[in-house]
Amino acid sequence: MNYKDNARWIWHYYKPYRVKFFVLAAVSMALTWLLTRNPGYIGQYVEEVIEQSDKTNQMRLLWVILGITMLCSFGKYIYLLMFQSMAQDVIFNIRHDLYDRIQTMDQARVKENRTGTLMSRMIGDTEGVMNFLSFGLQEIFVNIITLVIILIMMYRVNPLFFIAFLIPMPFLYSVSRHHSEAVRPGFVKIREQYARLNTVVQENIAGNRVVRAYMNEGYEFDKFDGANKGFREANLASVDVWKRFVPIIDGAGLMMSGILILVGGTLYIKSYIGMAEIVEMAAYLTLLDRPIRSFGWAVNKIEQLMASTDKIRQVMSVESALMPRNEDEEVPKVIPIATSAKWRSLPADQSIQGKIEFDHISFGYEDEPVIEDFNLTVEQGTTVALIGATGSGKSTIIDLVGRFYEVSAGEIRIDGRPVQDYDLRVLRSQLAMSLQSVFLFSDTIENNIRYGYPDADEMTVRQVAEVSGALEFISKMPRGFETVIGENGVGLSGGQKQRIALARALIKDPPILILDDTTSSVDMETEYRIHQGLKDMNNRRTTLLVAHRISSIKHADEIVVMDGGRIIERGTHRSLIKDRGYYYRVFKNQMGDFDFDVEEGRLEA
Repeated sequence: MNYKDNARWIWHYYKPYRVKFFVLAAVSMALTWLLTRNPGYIGQYVEEVIEQSDKTNQMRLLWVILGITMLCSFGKYIYLLMFQSMAQDVIFNIRHDLYDRIQTMDQARVKENRTGTLMSRMIGDTEGVMNFLSFGLQEIFVNIITLVIILIMMYRVNPLFFIAFLIPMPFLYSVSRHHSEAVRPGFVKIREQYARLNTVVQENIAGNRVVRAYMNEGYEFDKFDGANKGFREANLASVDVWKRFVPIIDGAGLMMSGILILVGGTLYIKSYIGMAEIVEMAAYLTLLDRPIRSFGWAVNKIEQLMASTDKIRQVMSVESALMPRNEDEEVPKVIPIATSAKWRSLPADQSIQGKIEFDHISFGYEDEPVIEDFNLTVEQGTTVALIGATGSGKSTIIDLVGRFYEVSAGEIRIDGRPVQDYDLRVLRSQLAMSLQSVFLFSDTIENNIRYGYPDADEMTVRQVAEVSGALEFISKMPRGFETVIGENGVGLSGGQKQRIALARALIKDPPILILDDTTSSVDMETEYRIHQGLKDMNNRRTTLLVAHRISSIKHADEIVVMDGGRIIERGTHRSLIKDRGYYYRVFKNQMGDFDFDVEEGRLEA
């Protein structure tokens, strides 16, 4: 934790509002100075009206005191509104940048962080920063200004008051410093326990169906209870530190008051000062009470801010592994959804035709190799299918095409250009992916399909729904395309979700279409109709197809068989059947005991 670095980082977000910030700081100083004038007028009132019985200025002084109080109250109201508005703008920008960073993380970085942890950073930690910026910052600033001005006023009344006030200050500073050091680890622990609790709740809700299916509610409750207790213990530990130091800080404040009363009483008895000065000092003590007693509160607020800021900066400082080839260029940001399908209007040098070349690429997750010396060319407008056992690297290949990861060796080229030479937004805007693991948004079916191309008209939505096989079941729903589905497609079958996801990819009408086991949850008849529709829809599109069913890939222009991250067989359906290798064995296993013509590669009646 570095206070200077964190303060510099926060100031970076205040810079666009620095004029407003300094104007409000000046207004705050003026209001504080004006409010500290009241004790002087109170002292003057006591001296003239009470001690000297001169009522000439009585009403004027009362109106001045009342006017200052009302003006300061109204001014503080306006000041707080403006300060809150500025603080909300700042925290809005922090949230925006944090969300942007999470959005642009490559898959490897995303997998390093649990969803609940990232949600904690996005909501809980930004809330901690907001609480300080919207209230704590101005309160601490006002207290410091009040303290400084009152010290000056005390010195003006009598230097002895000023000296007496400074006596406990070294002790108060020492206590506050020890408090800060003691409470700092506690607030870091609170943020960590909050993230853990958030993760447990998020995973339990997301996996609620699995939990109930396995009747593990008790186990999950115990896990939640452990996280909840950890969060409670972290807060109690922080409170324990607070209760040890706050009485000392409050005692120091009372000691200051006692010292000032003792000094003031002694000076009055010895006739060095009059009753007016005593009353004025008493009024100053009233104004001093809040700044002195808030020392511990201020330390807590600052340490909470530092803990939250550290956690946010840890996420924002994560560098993407998807670096552009030119190191002087910035890593591209995510393209807005409104333009994600506008690839047709791209300039010629950024427009993709669809030829894909895998030039002896290798890749691994951490120290585990997944792809080794993979070499393949996919010509524009052709359909190439990948098949192989689970873990053979099929899905990794399609992730590498979209640059969700970077290859560790070799090169992937699209239309003869390395994928790193494309703007990441431009590259992905010309790819459409429909994956086996489907994610649908809590929205209407129509909006889920339009997610691939928000500007698509109703006819286009219906067309892609028909090709994907989704129109049949959508038309039977009472509200049709306006049916609102639950989170991640709750209420739909696996096959229905896959068909909606396929329609979402098709509506983008991209040069390159990637299908990862897209029809694994649909019946054979529906699968056949889907593949016939895909074949008729666009013959110019390049399609990468991953599947386990032979029926899904047998019509591909080329079939690539993978094992252990390498290509072990390749060819057409007929040629691979004739070779009687891995593909032949899979075909035979899936077709059972049916007789089939090896020469023609088809089943016989």
